[in-house]
Amino acid sequence: MPIGRFTGTPVAPVPEPPIMTAWLGLLGSGLAALAGGQSGQAYGLARGDLGGALGLSANQASWIVTVGNMAEGAAVLIAAPLTAAFGVRRVVSAAALAGGACAFAALQTSSPTLVRVARALGGFASACCPS
Repeated sequence: MPIGRFTGTPVAPVPEPPIMTAWLGLLGSGLAALAGGQSGQAYGLARGDLGGALGLSANQASWIVTVGNMAEGAAVLIAAPLTAAFGVRRVVSAAALAGGACAFAALQTSSPTLVRVARALGGFASACCPS
């Protein structure tokens, strides 16, 4: 603890204003939510290409989008209690990491079932980012 210059008694340090930390947290949360939302839209736009690359019909390819949307809806119910229990920073960090890993896994696989699983987990992760 620092000592006062004139009195010689210990002085408590003055905390810095938390506004910068708040702005950085808001920026990080906003970027994670934006990336999660764009990821969800990309699957819907690329449904035809995904179906063609995986050898699926249009109906079967639509299930990739549907599974992700259902997982996002389920995660909305769980995101608030997770955020209250673990804090925004931990939840957003874990969701961003999990979403990126699921997107990479979906990119690397050629199995329609694994793409659906990766999309479901990625949709769940992207919905845990506050928006």
